[in-house]
Amino acid sequence: MKKAVPLSALLFVFLFSFTQSSKHIREVFHESVKSESKLQSLIASKDYPNTDVTNAYKGLAKCTSADFATWPTTKWTYFKEGKALIEAAVKASPANPEIAYVRFMVQANAPALVDYSDEIEHDISVFQNNIQKYNVSDTWKQKFIKQMAASVNLTAAQKTRIKNTPIN
Repeated sequence: MKKAVPLSALLFVFLFSFTQSSKHIREVFHESVKSESKLQSLIASKDYPNTDVTNAYKGLAKCTSADFATWPTTKWTYFKEGKALIEAAVKASPANPEIAYVRFMVQANAPALVDYSDEIEHDISVFQNNIQKYNVSDTWKQKFIKQMAASVNLTAAQKTRIKNTPIN
């Protein structure tokens, strides 16, 4: 004889999974950035719509996963795959400030060895020219600016320019 699953247990499972999948990928990425397993789960997840922003964050997660890899060939593979996803998103939505933010974060923090820093100035400009009208909360806009300004491969002038970005 089968036992019936209590309705409260089914409701809990539904609400838990809904809460996780209802988060925007940007939020999940920022929560996952320090965990290889969480990054890998985000990359494999089918919970997000197939959008350019989603693909950019999945590319960022791939590039970030390279930090956790031991073998140089694995690091390079993760980086190349992530870069390809990001570049495809940029090509599809060249004026999207969040996608510019994603590519900027990789380029402004990547080691010189990977030779991926050509578009930092362009991404700053796209971000600054489009962030005010972008449909995301001011809290996220401020977080983007804070993260960008904390990047390691920037000049003092670039950091100042980023910090002075108007958001509303």
